[in-house]
Amino acid sequence: MQAFKSPTFRLARFSRLARATPLLVRSPLTSRLPSVHAPRAFSSTPVPHFSRSSFKMGGNVVEITTKEDFESKVIGASEPVLVDFFAEWCGPCKAISPAIEKLSVEHTGVKFYKVDVDKLGEVAASNEISAMPTFLFFKDGKKVDMVRGANPPAINAAVQKLLA
Repeated sequence: MQAFKSPTFRLARFSRLARATPLLVRSPLTSRLPSVHAPRAFSSTPVPHFSRSSFKMGGNVVEITTKEDFESKVIGASEPVLVDFFAEWCGPCKAISPAIEKLSVEHTGVKFYKVDVDKLGEVAASNEISAMPTFLFFKDGKKVDMVRGANPPAINAAVQKLLA
């Protein structure tokens, strides 16, 4: 038969380890480690003032926030337009955003707009948006092309086709 081991023995060993933990935290080794709360240098850019209907994103991309704004700026436009239908929670939308901003700087003959599908679901539904990101291309107020997904070569080709 095995000898009975007292649970108090185990607790006593555990309590000694628990008391030793603060000494480990304050040891000379840990005091030489860099602080987690070291001061950091931040650069900030001024925040632009926004109108209620739309506001400028990076590059030359403007976010459309009302249905009326969409109709006047996209459907009523005489120049070529690219509209990026996105969602804040969409990873591929965030990943493709810098490429769209770069395109907007390179192609000044095209107007670039963004529409948040969560805020303007009615506009997204009327344009048959079922996946994000989706890019619609308009010429003279008419939809001429669509690219689904974060596909920079396809978007670039559609912009070139839009300008031709």
